[in-house]
Amino acid sequence: SINLQRVNNIILCSSIFIADLCDGNSVSQKAVTMVKKEGEIVILQCTYSTTGSYYYLYWFRHYSDKQPEFIIWKYSGSDNQDKGIGFGNRFTAHLQKSNSFISLSISELVVSDSAVYYCAFILTTVMDCNARLLQKLPSLCT
Repeated sequence: SINLQRVNNIILCSSIFIADLCDGNSVSQKAVTMVKKEGEIVILQCTYSTTGSYYYLYWFRHYSDKQPEFIIWKYSGSDNQDKGIGFGNRFTAHLQKSNSFISLSISELVVSDSAVYYCAFILTTVMDCNARLLQKLPSLCT
């Protein structure tokens, strides 16, 4: 007998996402399109720059026909984190303050993980400034 195995490809996109929040505060992702297979692991990366000491870094998932979904946040002042509803142990974030870097790891990929992923940065203090946001989605992800 012949053993046939169906392999589904999973496409994960990280958009170009640059936010100038205030003087010296920004977050940046490179545009990356990754094709993975079910069961594999993926690590998405984001860098940031800040003059603040206390801040939150967030990851969101976005399907083209829905609102962005909150996945997880990490806090710079402690090991505190929180996950959105429905995001279990497959989703983990790692914050490296010394390198101004945060990653999102998704393990045991499933087809429904095919989406665009964003990181976001929020200071814990209110600052008087004008925020500018630039977002460009890679053509393969639209």
